[in-house]
Amino acid sequence: YGEAVLAVGLLDEDGDGNCPSGDGSVTFGRRNTASGDYATVTGGSDNTAYGYKSSVTGGNYNDSSGWSSSVTGGYDNEASGWYSSVTGGQSNEASEDYSTVTGGRVNEASGWVSSVSGGVNNIASGQYSSVSGGAQNKASGYSSSVTGGYYVKASGTGSSVLG
Repeated sequence: YGEAVLAVGLLDEDGDGNCPSGDGSVTFGRRNTASGDYATVTGGSDNTAYGYKSSVTGGNYNDSSGWSSSVTGGYDNEASGWYSSVTGGQSNEASEDYSTVTGGRVNEASGWVSSVSGGVNNIASGQYSSVSGGAQNKASGYSSSVTGGYYVKASGTGSSVLG
C-alpha cells in the first residue's frame, strides 16, 4: 500500500478486497484497484484507476489510466488519454488527450479533443472531430462531424455529414 490510502468494502469469497496502492489513493466497492498516485475508485467492482489523479466512479471492469482521466459508470470502459473521459455505456474508449465518449456501446474517441455521443460502433479519430449517435459512423477529418445515420463517414477537413 502507498502512503495515506483508504479502502472501504467487503472481502469476496477468495479473500480479495480493494487495493489502494498509490500514494493518497482511495477505493470503495468490491475488488477495485487504485494504483495511481491520488487515484480514486468509488463504488462498483473490478475497476482500476492507475493513472495519476485518475478516477473510476462505479460500474464494472472499467479502467482509467490517463493522467487525470475518468470513467463514470458503465461496463468495460477505458479512458487512457490525458484528461479523457468515458461516461457510461459499454466497451467505450477515450484514448487520446482531451477525448470523451458519452454512453452507447463500442464507441471510440481517438482523435485529440474528439468526442462520441452515444450510438454503437462509432469512431471519432480526427483532431477536433465528433460523432453524435447512429451506428458505424466515422469522423476522421480535421474538425469533422457526423450526426446520426448508419455507416456515414466524414473524412474531409471541416466536413459535416447528417445521417
